[in-house]
Amino acid sequence: EIYGFTPENKPQNREAWNELIHPDDKEEYEQRFINHIKGLVDVFEVEHRLLDGRGNYRWVQMQGTASRDNSGRALRVSGWAMDVTEQRSTERLMLEGIESLSEGFALHDAKDNLRAFNQKYAQMFEPMGMKIEVGQNFVENYRKVFEIRAEQSGVEIDEQHFSWIVEQHRNPPPYTERQINDGRWIRTTEIRMPSGGSAGLRIDVTEQHDLL
Repeated sequence: EIYGFTPENKPQNREAWNELIHPDDKEEYEQRFINHIKGLVDVFEVEHRLLDGRGNYRWVQMQGTASRDNSGRALRVSGWAMDVTEQRSTERLMLEGIESLSEGFALHDAKDNLRAFNQKYAQMFEPMGMKIEVGQNFVENYRKVFEIRAEQSGVEIDEQHFSWIVEQHRNPPPYTERQINDGRWIRTTEIRMPSGGSAGLRIDVTEQHDLL
């Protein structure tokens, strides 16, 4: 069986398979396919939901390459498809777990680009009017933080302090504590992973400082 289909009820052509794509995924699927046929991208790659033979939607990862004639016109597309439903379920559970944390959580890759975060982390940047998104770079984000602080206070950027923040991120101690521009104290606990990325928690410890 392939995706719950038997040889008797399996779709027999591309059009029939396409009818099984989830309505919310169909536009992106078709656009990526057209871009590849036109030669705008070298490889056709997409993940989408597909209605299986049992009536359930499953996540499918596809990759293909067109065979072309001498003029570059696509003749046929061949490739592979893989059921990634379990991986998607695991990712969803991981994201739910991250979002359930009471602390701010951020995961950066080896290039210091943000790969995952929760709303607690994003909320720490809201007083400065910053919107946190996946793909943003740690150094660039904190440069913007310092620029906003300097503009609000009418002073120059404290380059020494900025360099210290970056160094603490790249070579983290057990934890650090610092006061941010809205007066709160934040404790950061961060670790470097074997891949070169980092995972960190940011905890508001203002109440503890107020007791001191």
